[in-house]
Amino acid sequence: IQPATPPPGGAYEFGVSLFHTSLLAADEFAAGRVRWLVTGRRSNLDEVSDLARSELGEPRYADVYAGVEADVTDRLTVAVRGLLATDSIELRDDPVTEEADATYRNTYAWTTLDYALTDQLHATALAAITDVSNDREGTVADGTDRNGFVDDERDYRTTLVRLGLAWDDGDRSLAAGVEAGTAEASYRYRGRMDFAADYPFPGLPDRGFLRAFDLAPDGDTYAAWVSGRVRLAPALTAEAGLRYADQTYDGSDGRSQWGPRASLLWTLDPHTRVRVGWGRFFQPQGIQELQVEDGVPDFFPAQRADHLVASLEHAFTPALEFRLEAYRKDYDALRPRFENLFDPFSLLPELQPDRVRVAPDEAVARGLEVLLRRRGDGPLDWWVSWAWAEARDDIDGRDVPRSWEQRHTLNGGLVYARGPWSATLAGTWHSGWPTTAVTLAADGSVAVGPRNAAAFDDFLSVDLRAGYTTTLGPAEVETYVEFTNA
Repeated sequence: IQPATPPPGGAYEFGVSLFHTSLLAADEFAAGRVRWLVTGRRSNLDEVSDLARSELGEPRYADVYAGVEADVTDRLTVAVRGLLATDSIELRDDPVTEEADATYRNTYAWTTLDYALTDQLHATALAAITDVSNDREGTVADGTDRNGFVDDERDYRTTLVRLGLAWDDGDRSLAAGVEAGTAEASYRYRGRMDFAADYPFPGLPDRGFLRAFDLAPDGDTYAAWVSGRVRLAPALTAEAGLRYADQTYDGSDGRSQWGPRASLLWTLDPHTRVRVGWGRFFQPQGIQELQVEDGVPDFFPAQRADHLVASLEHAFTPALEFRLEAYRKDYDALRPRFENLFDPFSLLPELQPDRVRVAPDEAVARGLEVLLRRRGDGPLDWWVSWAWAEARDDIDGRDVPRSWEQRHTLNGGLVYARGPWSATLAGTWHSGWPTTAVTLAADGSVAVGPRNAAAFDDFLSVDLRAGYTTTLGPAEVETYVEFTNA
């Protein structure tokens, strides 16, 4: 992700919608050698909730980004940037009373240096600081059948320094880099829940839990990488790389991660390209990802995934593009995770009676994606895509769909723009996500089926937007109306 670069001559923007009010200012001075950008948003969803007289709760968010970059010399560019984002959710889920408040604050600051040693050799440096705070408060009642409460405060801070070199002469390239950082976190968790007998289903005994954690893990992170690309033939390009990583806070006892990767690009003709890539990727548990809410105060080793991807791209015309892509991902060394069988949407998921531990031995994800897109020739652009996907866990020899498996997905849209008018129609359909079935027998007993063996209904959503842009002096004003989930 790269920050936006101010356009020549600068830009100033004000916007208001049902979602948020936004401001943006960007400009340059010193003959364009110094460029700056400031932008911010403040949500309007709390006002919309009040206007709708909703008693369910209020979501709020705000963020501010600021950055300045300067060309110190013709070869040296220095930049300083920062981002502050806050989110809060208040949920009041009557009847019988389930309340939750969640607040998130994220602060990021980073500076970069880009130095062109020669026309082909570039050096980069980055220093960054991250500070994140997450707080949750909760209450659950449900009459006399269950109780609550949760008090969850967690913060984490990281620092990072990264150095890199990149060389490219067109037919060949070589890149290498190293990074080192520190990480520290604090957890203060108090959770309690009591379930009465026969809740939520007849025949269940009374049960509950009480958890209290005060933890302060800290440690260091390290990484290094190298990658190279070479043109083996006029139509064939190969690339290979290796990444090393390690972290000391998770107690992995030096079990470093070595991730090789390689890819080939075959250009069949000026309009057709075939790509094949393979890579081994590791995902260590972040210092902020301890599962204390589910009674797990320890870190797990890094998860591993082997990715194999193949794609075909073809341009029928300069405006009409086609892409076919197939992939397979094999997962190993998976850490246990916790899910809710029936309702995945909750600010207090660990206080729900359907909370379960999922501990797969391994997993696989595979899929096929097709995209046809027309753009850039005339006032009408359009796209249509279809994807087939499987995501399965191997649990004790059983093949279980992951809760986010989306077997079939169809997306499409139209964009029309002529003169001051614009209009967009976008739609998505996907087959229902897996869920767990509950059945009521004639004798009044309740049976819970195999996990994720059933499915929700299919999902369909269509969004519409129409806009008109007019000029007022040096400014452009766009007025639009949109229907979300029309």
